[in-house]
Amino acid sequence: MKKLNTLNKMAHYQIKKLGKGFAYKVGSQWKEFPSDVKDHSDIIKYFEAGKNYANGAGHQFNTPSLEIVNDSGSVCKYYKVRKRNDEFYARQEDEKELLITLPDLYPIADQIDFLKDHSSREIEHEADRITDEGERLQYLMKSATPETLSSFDASVKERTNNEVIKAHCETHAQKYYSLPAIVEFQE
Repeated sequence: MKKLNTLNKMAHYQIKKLGKGFAYKVGSQWKEFPSDVKDHSDIIKYFEAGKNYANGAGHQFNTPSLEIVNDSGSVCKYYKVRKRNDEFYARQEDEKELLITLPDLYPIADQIDFLKDHSSREIEHEADRITDEGERLQYLMKSATPETLSSFDASVKERTNNEVIKAHCETHAQKYYSLPAIVEFQE
């Protein structure tokens, strides 16, 4: 572990996600961040301001290198998920965002199958004549009864719950970074 002792050296810290906050490793001990440190950008600002030192007030330091680790000390990919409109955004610790859309979690073909299964034969037959999946889905949505739409909404909620989104982020972290994931949901 490098110490942050000059303006030109970049420090390296391990960060661990706790219940509602974070901690950083100093030597063999973990120090909790103050409660106002809520995300990756707050952690960076904390270190840049030198608040990790007792006499850090007024000191400006280079941006440290941070590693998010799990309880066993393994490096992880960190995602903070928030919902906006009908999409989910998983911000990663490097400030990149993973956009998760409904078709990522509930493929259009499965949505169509659900709606067809709850439609009359006439509507199902008419839908089969539409070649574009998006248009077919729109037709089925417009033709659906209120009960079918209610059932479909319940199906969508089931397919977009936190566990499903967490699994999607874990798969992304493993596929693209070969790392386990820590996933947190913004309220």
